[in-house]
Amino acid sequence: MSKLYRAIFGIFIIFCVVSVYINIPAEDRYFQAADEGYYLEFSGNIAEKGPLQFRRLIDYYIAFPETHLFPPPSRIGYISLAAIWLKVWGVSFVNLAKFSFFCYLLFVLLCFHFSRKFFSSGVAYPFTLLLSSSPLMMAMGKRALLESCFNLFCGLAVWTFLDFLLTDKKRSFIICLAATWFTILIKESSLLLLVFFACAFLLSRYYFKRKIPWSYLLGILFVPAAASVFVFEFFCGGFGQFIALVKGILGTHFGSTQESRYALMFGMGPWYRYIMDLLLLSPASTLLFIGYCGYVLISRKWDVITAYFFQYFFIIYLILSNLKYTKVIRYLINLDMVINLFSVLALYELFRQRDRLKQYRIVFASALVLFFFNYQDFHQLFVRQDIYDPVSYRLLAAKKIIPYP
Repeated sequence: MSKLYRAIFGIFIIFCVVSVYINIPAEDRYFQAADEGYYLEFSGNIAEKGPLQFRRLIDYYIAFPETHLFPPPSRIGYISLAAIWLKVWGVSFVNLAKFSFFCYLLFVLLCFHFSRKFFSSGVAYPFTLLLSSSPLMMAMGKRALLESCFNLFCGLAVWTFLDFLLTDKKRSFIICLAATWFTILIKESSLLLLVFFACAFLLSRYYFKRKIPWSYLLGILFVPAAASVFVFEFFCGGFGQFIALVKGILGTHFGSTQESRYALMFGMGPWYRYIMDLLLLSPASTLLFIGYCGYVLISRKWDVITAYFFQYFFIIYLILSNLKYTKVIRYLINLDMVINLFSVLALYELFRQRDRLKQYRIVFASALVLFFFNYQDFHQLFVRQDIYDPVSYRLLAAKKIIPYP
């Protein structure tokens, strides 16, 4: 890819980053009674009174079941990082949102680094452009929510495990262990990564015939989980409180807790609700992703990287789509990376019969068109309409598909 193309892509990527920052809402545009309010309360409390406050917050969560449908204070990883950030910059919604922006920026740089390593500049630049302009990524990068932080560490774990499978570097495996452990501390649903890593390990060993020792599978399954249990038990104040915490979190999805009006209205739905919301947020990229998945399945043109990310998407999607209150598209933000990567690969497959220079030019032009579509949707939904939580109802209303009361 020529320096001119790289410069143009770089300018548009910087434009996206700046757009997220300047559209961070003012202090009075956040929701105290929603997730943002809980995260600010938790992290502000830790910032002002220290980490020993985790035990008091967790005890309160366990004692009052009506709090179980809101973010639990057991998300120690995110709350601790946010508390450090707020300790430096001050406790406010705006500063908590700026922490989300910082994580969004690091995630874009992380994906650019690894995509250039495993593919080429011809893939890395359009992929990074689509990722940085993703309406979901940009929206979460300007809110006082944990999704951008979760996405950063989840992405680090996924990329470094792929690096380990391809290169057998122990350093990558150790980074993956640490990132996976911390991602579990950020959000409990990150335990699904362990399921994916086990499947990816078996696929690499048996389908792609890579001779990886079984000790690495045991390591990725047990080290992050055991380290997380140790941290949770310490901050809970004992094994009994830890078990009570786990029951409270699991009760949200398996019917042993009270149901909130918000969860009933916006958190439930069929398995395909995620696809519907992705089509509302990024229609062109989502259609390219679906087309590329179908193409790979029919043609059976599997390589290690394509199979890895294909497996990642469908394992996480399959599990989350069968839980009770998880049908909110921001909970699936970690899979937006796969959608945008496969969109770029789909463009190269669509134009693979042309010579290389023409192929670059067409993919370059197509990526810019997708960027404009993405940015228009971000501006319409999250700047003009100022949507806080991109649930199906609000997306449909903002697109004027259903009437807004």
